[in-house]
Amino acid sequence: MEALPKRGGSRCQGQPIPDAPRDAESGEISHGVGPEHVAILQDSTTRTGCTIKVDFNTSLTLWCASRSCPEPEYVWAFNGRALKDGQDHINISSMTAAQEGTYTCIAKNPKTLLSGSASVVVKLSGESPPARPPLPPDGRPVGL
Repeated sequence: MEALPKRGGSRCQGQPIPDAPRDAESGEISHGVGPEHVAILQDSTTRTGCTIKVDFNTSLTLWCASRSCPEPEYVWAFNGRALKDGQDHINISSMTAAQEGTYTCIAKNPKTLLSGSASVVVKLSGESPPARPPLPPDGRPVGL
């Protein structure tokens, strides 16, 4: 199995194909391929199956990679809700419990209109720091 490009990049190469449909202006073959093998990659985290464990208050970058010609368009979703379009990566800064959930990358080939997706679950690797103790009834912190 060939390795996927690390950061969404791909190159399309091939041999001339006689009688293949060609773009009128460029003379290039006018069909697209993919996306295939959509995957989410990350650096410096603990991954078990489809789950990525991240320490509290640390950052994480998820990269979407796929084989596609032309380059795919990307859409990211968090727990089923669209986040942003166009980038092959997403940054999660200062990880908290609110950022735990399922992150999905959808890669869409603008020429073939085909799409593929990959998902990972991001969880905190340990306990969050303890919450501050509640204030006394008068609302002022207790001094020593």
